[in-house]
Amino acid sequence: MAVNFIASPKIHSILDSQEPRKAGLGKRTITLSYERYFDDDWIAAAAAELADPEVSDALDAAEIAALARAAGHRISSPIAGIGDLVDALRRLVAARWDELAIPLARALVGNPSHGREIGTCLPNLVDSPALIEGMVDLLEDKETLHLSLVLDRDALRIASLDQARRLLPLTPGQFDENLRLTFLGAMARTLGWTPWIKLQTILLELPNLAGDDFSEEPNDPNASHGDFALALRKEAWTRIVNDEPVRAIAQLICDLDGALAYASPGVRGVYVDRLRVTLGGDKALRHAAIEALLDRPRQRQEDLGLFAATALTQADDESFIADLTRHPKRELGYRAAMVQTAVFGRDEAEPLWPRPTITGLAEGLFQLRLAASSQEPARTWLGDRLLEQMIEHTSASEEEKFARDYLDFSEADEEEGLLRIFFAQLAHQYSQLDQALLATARAIRSARRTRIRLAYRSISKSEEGKPGISKTGDEADAAERFSADLCLIVDPYLDGRPLGKRATLIQAKRLYRRDASAPEKGFAASYRLKPNQIRDLLAQTDSSVFLFQGPGSAGRAIPILPTQLVSDLAYHQAATAGQIDHAMVGRASQPFSQWLTYDVLALRTGDPLEQLVAKSEGAPGRRPRPLARFGTVEIEVRVGDPLKETE
Repeated sequence: MAVNFIASPKIHSILDSQEPRKAGLGKRTITLSYERYFDDDWIAAAAAELADPEVSDALDAAEIAALARAAGHRISSPIAGIGDLVDALRRLVAARWDELAIPLARALVGNPSHGREIGTCLPNLVDSPALIEGMVDLLEDKETLHLSLVLDRDALRIASLDQARRLLPLTPGQFDENLRLTFLGAMARTLGWTPWIKLQTILLELPNLAGDDFSEEPNDPNASHGDFALALRKEAWTRIVNDEPVRAIAQLICDLDGALAYASPGVRGVYVDRLRVTLGGDKALRHAAIEALLDRPRQRQEDLGLFAATALTQADDESFIADLTRHPKRELGYRAAMVQTAVFGRDEAEPLWPRPTITGLAEGLFQLRLAASSQEPARTWLGDRLLEQMIEHTSASEEEKFARDYLDFSEADEEEGLLRIFFAQLAHQYSQLDQALLATARAIRSARRTRIRLAYRSISKSEEGKPGISKTGDEADAAERFSADLCLIVDPYLDGRPLGKRATLIQAKRLYRRDASAPEKGFAASYRLKPNQIRDLLAQTDSSVFLFQGPGSAGRAIPILPTQLVSDLAYHQAATAGQIDHAMVGRASQPFSQWLTYDVLALRTGDPLEQLVAKSEGAPGRRPRPLARFGTVEIEVRVGDPLKETE
């Protein structure tokens, strides 16, 4: 014990009466399993001894629990000094709350004989989050809770969703099979019967309430009058039975382990559609469903649960998904991180899991509706219409997502930063397309396949502002500035032989809000331009374009316009050429996906000038690497490489 007989004899005597057992050489551990008689006169003396800071500071949690047990046992007795001892203990615990609260809570809920006395002496402990933390500690240590013996369970409160997430997987306890229901009821008394609580109650405790074929109200003729567990089940049944959306979602989630346990991947579209229809616009229920989908599936249907959770996640769910990545159930947290990567692109290196896309040949044909156009001839030198449409579809998917997200992220970065984000995700999607192309080649038993690879090189602002080149290669006619935000390099191969590299310069412009402090006022009517950038680009190459960032226009999510056309339209709009009309950009442009597929990859654009290609590729120390602040993107297309036997 930390105290000794000389400094505090009465406290020492009270603690000694608790029958301490030896816990090592010269040490004793207080146990509250047995108490020998001690004189009530010691109570007042112990209170006086606690007034000495040297004594009170020396007490550890076990010793304070023993004193609280003794004081709580006699708190209603007319003993001189009992009130002083109780007050002294409460002040001591309050002063050292961060250190003592959780160990005392463990002593309270972990001791079947004397926990109630500790709670009587220290009522603030009973009402605090530390009590729940003490429960978590005990259950994690595989020890037993004794709630029914030490607490009025009707008074238990859980206000933290994080605490509930930690508690529920640890139950039921060794001697209380209704602990999970107790905790769910404690949450409901604090937070109300939220969709999360209702859904978890069905999945964990009342599975018969899932769907339409629910059971009658719980009843147990052998239960004693006022049985807590039965009363809680009746309350839960009453609160949930009329909530049809929650019960329907519970049934759909249970189907992952039931009706869909051996279902084929083809059902996932139907499954997600049913989830969406059932959820309607209920955000709280959608969040509860996403968490359950990430938690419920095992083995065979894990992919379906991940796919459904990702499909249900919306743009404004970013903080919710981030919270789930820190879930106490680590496996669920990892799955949430996969959804986070898929939807919000949080991993800047190698994403854990791609956004769910169709990569199988049969499903790809169905999803892209290509079966009816299987006889359509190829439009490019690639010679494969299916391949062209797969490239276009992959690009269009990212293009549309960028335009949707622009409303939320338009003010977060400059044009170059937004461009970097777009090409980073596009690069990742092309890596998935590469696997799809391999699957296609295998499925049709082809000895050929097409390979697409993207690499990146960072470009500093200073490099962008340095002298450019001339269309003719004559340094005397070089442009004043390079004036490109991104260089796109196409390096195609046909039957193993290179066709020659070509470079395209890209300048990005974004559409600003009319008033950044008032988003409801919408976006400006025109894009801002810098005429000197236009002149520099035209002086260097005929293969340069403007990429316009905004919420989309005239069906183009990301409009692309040749620099010469931008110049002509801008000077037509105003003599200064300082802006170009947003609507005009939409009408005059190509969508990014079409431009990339049928112009860039088909070699209808791109400049083979050696100086331009070399400048775009960079120099030693600036070679392609994982995407950095600004980007040069190099696309390597190979057609005709024979499949290796190992592929």
